[in-house]
Amino acid sequence: MNFIHPYVEIYTEPKELKKELGIGFYREVIWLFLKHLDNGLKLYQHRVNVRIHAEESAAETAQFASIFEYRLGVDVDAFKKKTEAQKRRALLELLRDAFVTLGEKYAWDLERIHHAYELSVKEEFQFAYQSPAKRSRNRKYLGCILIELNEGIATFSAEFRSLNGAWVKKTELLQTDEGNGSWHRYFRKFGWINNAQFGLTLLHGQLRIITSIHHNEVEYLIEPGDMNRADIQEFLDELRI
Repeated sequence: MNFIHPYVEIYTEPKELKKELGIGFYREVIWLFLKHLDNGLKLYQHRVNVRIHAEESAAETAQFASIFEYRLGVDVDAFKKKTEAQKRRALLELLRDAFVTLGEKYAWDLERIHHAYELSVKEEFQFAYQSPAKRSRNRKYLGCILIELNEGIATFSAEFRSLNGAWVKKTELLQTDEGNGSWHRYFRKFGWINNAQFGLTLLHGQLRIITSIHHNEVEYLIEPGDMNRADIQEFLDELRI
């Protein structure tokens, strides 16, 4: 599930411009594009900043150590008149242009960037993620993690299917701030812990957030290691919304 590389952020100048543009959903567009990049640029220790300012101007680029930056001025009044779908498309095009412009300068895989853009268009600018399915140990069920994103809140759910693909059930495991997935990247591992229980694994196995094929309850399994129980519980309390 660790597809958010490089870390990407959209900034506006002035800061208040982001709210004025009405793009509270912008993170969904970023995650959609990065999902289809699928780590193909191998920028695991980098970030890309896209800066929008309120006066139309030609694009500029810069690099500061591991940070790449793309700056562009836009027609704010024209942008504000767009529908949400048009704004989503405009943001996706902005991301594509930023990555292509930077890619031409720093020798990134341009074909991969264009392909990610095309796949994002096919999904109509809406983010949805389903992890690869994992088979239960008794080979009766498939489990996967679903991620939904709504204006900065990420929802992680467990979905169960039979081996023939028939849907069985879906249970919400956690709601958390998107930064815990995109910046901190806490959510990397998931799987079955026995024939019935499936979910997320965090802190190198010290914390598991799981549910069962047999019920909809969510359980939190704490196994202290480098961290003590109190610190793990504090981490969990801060993680949940």
